[in-house]
Amino acid sequence: MTTAPQIDPAADLLDELEAKAPKRALAVFAHPDDAEFTSGGTLALLCARGWDVNVVVTTSGNKGTKDPEVTPQYLAGIREEEQRRASAILGTHEPIFLGFPDGYVHDDDELRGLLVRQLRIHRPELVIDRKSTRLNSSHSQQSRM
Repeated sequence: MTTAPQIDPAADLLDELEAKAPKRALAVFAHPDDAEFTSGGTLALLCARGWDVNVVVTTSGNKGTKDPEVTPQYLAGIREEEQRRASAILGTHEPIFLGFPDGYVHDDDELRGLLVRQLRIHRPELVIDRKSTRLNSSHSQQSRM
């Protein structure tokens, strides 16, 4: 079993991690575009510094329009494609979509298992998440993981 590197709290976190551990990061967010709104600059910086960055999105963003002509499936496709393009611009890998409908993310074994699987696959030294308890249930349930 490997142990976590000793990090000097007074030093720059990225410098410390880069000197002592593989440069792998995993960003986990509830909706397409959450990563860019909350952490886009950080993700771009990590990629520019040579980090291997993966983005996990728990929902497909199938809600959020008042247009009655737009179905949830169509909107999800648009939002997922927007996320793919944003990830390419930032320099991250192709995003991983867990596919939960908006509003149906729950703090349960299913979500926990899917997130643990991503952690085991990517083995990040840095996990980026949006801590939220207020905006909506997808944010708060996902951030509890």
